[in-house]
Amino acid sequence: MSATKVTLLFGATTKDSTGNTQRLAGFSESYYSTLSVDNAQLKINWSNLAISRAALMPSNVSIVGGRFQKVDPVGASRQYDNVFPSSSSLQNDLPSVALQWTVRGFDTFNQRSLILRGMPDARVVTGEYSPSAPFGAALVAFFNRLRNDWTFRAIDRTVLPVKIVQIVAGVMTTATPHGLAAGDVVNIMSTKVGTDRIVSSYQAGVLPLPTATTAGLYLAGRGENVPDSVFGRARKALIIYVPFSITDEEILTPTAITRKVGAPFKKFRGRRTAKR
Repeated sequence: MSATKVTLLFGATTKDSTGNTQRLAGFSESYYSTLSVDNAQLKINWSNLAISRAALMPSNVSIVGGRFQKVDPVGASRQYDNVFPSSSSLQNDLPSVALQWTVRGFDTFNQRSLILRGMPDARVVTGEYSPSAPFGAALVAFFNRLRNDWTFRAIDRTVLPVKIVQIVAGVMTTATPHGLAAGDVVNIMSTKVGTDRIVSSYQAGVLPLPTATTAGLYLAGRGENVPDSVFGRARKALIIYVPFSITDEEILTPTAITRKVGAPFKKFRGRRTAKR
């Protein structure tokens, strides 16, 4: 299934006691849509998502741009420099202060963590989430955007794994039919490599002419031979994009955590003069 990955780019600052900016940070959040990169509705959905996300940010955090990228297959990306500042007067000491939720896939068994960095200090007190009615309403509005317009990337768990008997000289043998075809990608999970009880998991590509219980493999993206091993499981890597599912009660009871942030996205870069 073709999809578009949309990434929100954030900039955050810290200030000293006199109000001067001291440190800059950057972080990002990514969501997926089944709309194409050029679809006008995608840009509307992105703008609505950014506005609802900005309502959750303290005054020293802003959305400084976005990136659209075609995925499955991976394609080119486009950068947008739209800025969405916070409308809040709340402050944030460290942009690594975050809130975490567990979201599920609608009508699937998939789930993942969703983490929002750069949360206001007033919403995390003594290490736990401290709610307020306006912030709770803004949280529900943001998650409504996710539930209505966006998806997350997940493995199709209706494809069941099969047991691996062995992998020798790049040929995998399974205990039951694996259902793989040439060109597929397969997740090799918890296979025992060598005699040192090393357990390995990786993705491999499937070579031409597989049989029902054997398949030639190569390391996906590298073209190298897979290691000899025994046991483990193999599952065809099918990616799906599933709508978000979370209840309003869960939205209003996140877990307070911290997550690292990186360098700012917009930095001055000087020109290096070639030595002569």
